[in-house]
Amino acid sequence: MALSEEFEEYLTAGVSPKARGLLRKAALSMPKDKRAGFLASLQQADFEFQVPIQDRMPEGANLVDPSKFRHHDYGSEVPGESMNLNLKGLYVRPDYGKIPENASQDTLDSIKKYNPSELEVGTPYRQYFFPLEPDTVNTYGLGNNPLVIAHEYRHRQGLEGLVAPYRTAPNREYLNKVQDLVGATNEKELRGALLTTAFTFSRLDRGKDYVERNREIQKLARNPNTSLEKLAEGARFFIKNPISQDLMRQSIELESKAKTEAEEAGEDPALKDTMSANNFRTSSFYNKNIKEKSFLDKLRQAIKD
Repeated sequence: MALSEEFEEYLTAGVSPKARGLLRKAALSMPKDKRAGFLASLQQADFEFQVPIQDRMPEGANLVDPSKFRHHDYGSEVPGESMNLNLKGLYVRPDYGKIPENASQDTLDSIKKYNPSELEVGTPYRQYFFPLEPDTVNTYGLGNNPLVIAHEYRHRQGLEGLVAPYRTAPNREYLNKVQDLVGATNEKELRGALLTTAFTFSRLDRGKDYVERNREIQKLARNPNTSLEKLAEGARFFIKNPISQDLMRQSIELESKAKTEAEEAGEDPALKDTMSANNFRTSSFYNKNIKEKSFLDKLRQAIKD
């Protein structure tokens, strides 16, 4: 007994390999007249997953693929609660674990160091091991939320691309964290995004004044009595400071360069979109509480200059 062509197409392209067999078995075990409704419910679940994630992606970004998402959680001491692990999310590169032909010993050592067979995620008291599949978006424990998931999907789509000498891991991660700030939809998300952005900002080259302001923002984000106005000031600091604007300009320049080169070669751009204040989809929360009047106009002018 076979499933409909539409159902088989969904199983092939729309779900993870692990879930594929389980869903096929479940569909085959039910009456034929129930399968269409089952497929519709699966597609609706995908849609409900995509909407809050896509709202945190830049304009023009590709639609997120639910079949690439994996969540890992070994449970908690309290039934029904997730583990609060140090690692909340991770995008695993498509080339994960691959060894190039004629690789040097230095390359082999690097692969062994940065691409271990299992990812070790630790708390002060225990160690946890999770599988890593190439080209997948992964969340861990309490990281199973739209803010973290969207962050990792932006990594998957390369929406923090930069040109040399700006193409470094801290710079790419920082631009992605700035997008977390812009995509915050409530105060809890804003506080969390401020803390993670501040941590990444501390890894960038910055002056003494920036170090002190960064520490102050972390304290404000942790203090439950900090007003939304003060939190918004912290968000504006990360969005407006010269380091951020310079990285955004570099990102926009790369986007323009990639599009030009692709058009000349008769191909689609490798980077469909990049992080910039010009094209990022901003939430009503951000527009109401954080965005400064004429901020985008000022940034556009700075880019032109």
